[in-house]
Amino acid sequence: FKEYIIALHMTSTGKTERKLEWAFSLFDVDKNGYITKSEVAEICQAIFKLIPKEEQENLPADENTPEKRADKLWSFFNKKDNERLAEGEFIQGVLDNEDINNCIFPVISFPLAKCFPRFLFSHFVCF
Repeated sequence: FKEYIIALHMTSTGKTERKLEWAFSLFDVDKNGYITKSEVAEICQAIFKLIPKEEQENLPADENTPEKRADKLWSFFNKKDNERLAEGEFIQGVLDNEDINNCIFPVISFPLAKCFPRFLFSHFVCF
């Protein structure tokens, strides 16, 4: 996860597609070239552990738990729960839908500045 945060920061001034490739690699937990709903749920769980409870309460009702966020993200791709998503489908799906972009990146970038104690902040780069 640390490597992902640093890589996303390094590409923050780069192309959107490059950032989406990094986002895909984060969600592709088993590195088989596909994302499953369970992998999305796993990453959402990990990210939510970084978000203080009071910040979670300020999230939209359909995104204020890891399960709801995973369900919402997965629904953008029109995939059944047991289907998988290839990298190209992921990138095109995000490029075609601003709402999913807002759903993916604020969870990763916005809360980080508030989520990490100062002593941890030196190990992560905020964007």
